[in-house]
Amino acid sequence: MRTVDSLRGRVAGLPATLLLAGLLLFGAVTTWRPGRTFMRSNRRHDRGECGRCHVVHFQALKANGGKHRFDCRECHQVFHAYNPRRNNYPAIMPQCGACHELPHGSKFAECLSCHNNPHAPRLLQDLKHLSNYCGECHRGPAEELAKFPSAHTKQPCAACHSQRHGRIPACAECHQPHFAGQAADTCLACHPVHKPLQIGFTATTEPKTCSTCHAEAFGQWTATKSKHGKVNCTVCHTRHALVPACTDCHKAPHDPR
Repeated sequence: MRTVDSLRGRVAGLPATLLLAGLLLFGAVTTWRPGRTFMRSNRRHDRGECGRCHVVHFQALKANGGKHRFDCRECHQVFHAYNPRRNNYPAIMPQCGACHELPHGSKFAECLSCHNNPHAPRLLQDLKHLSNYCGECHRGPAEELAKFPSAHTKQPCAACHSQRHGRIPACAECHQPHFAGQAADTCLACHPVHKPLQIGFTATTEPKTCSTCHAEAFGQWTATKSKHGKVNCTVCHTRHALVPACTDCHKAPHDPR
């Protein structure tokens, strides 16, 4: 009977023992320090181990984590410590300022207003609230748009750079080609995107490009049997709208006497 009673006493005390052990173990893993092993195991637990439970965050880091793809505990030095009764979530979450200063200046101090997912910091979605401040970071394009007015100047940045931050649109989303079959990647060879009326070209620019606006001249050029018909438009017209002098290429053909 004593043996049975003793066994019953041990069994009855087992939950309390397990609870105490759990609390001790919990206390051992809530704070991590460099060089410390997780759960007192000989095996270090990297971010892949965290990903077993925190799947969404782990996948976000893999896809768009950028420079945040390092050991989770570098940021989350305190974890598994949330207590709803204490409402201590803000206290245990890492703060951007612990690593970052103000990379975009004092006007943009609320990091999470743009980088709303710290596990995917490079995936920026809705930036409409910054539509009037693009020039603070992208000064070159803003200066070109102001200095060289065009239809592009009248458009808000987000009209072209839509959907997500950093998106580069294709010209064909708004513009028609100069001629059928024109390669879509040739637009920028002549039209700098933020100053499109500052047209530039090379001696090898496709002559059909000129035909859309200069149809009459192009028709005359293609019909001529002179040597001019074998010379690309841009060999003579080295700058847009430039009308060259004959003597730029030819010597005086007639004796002035």
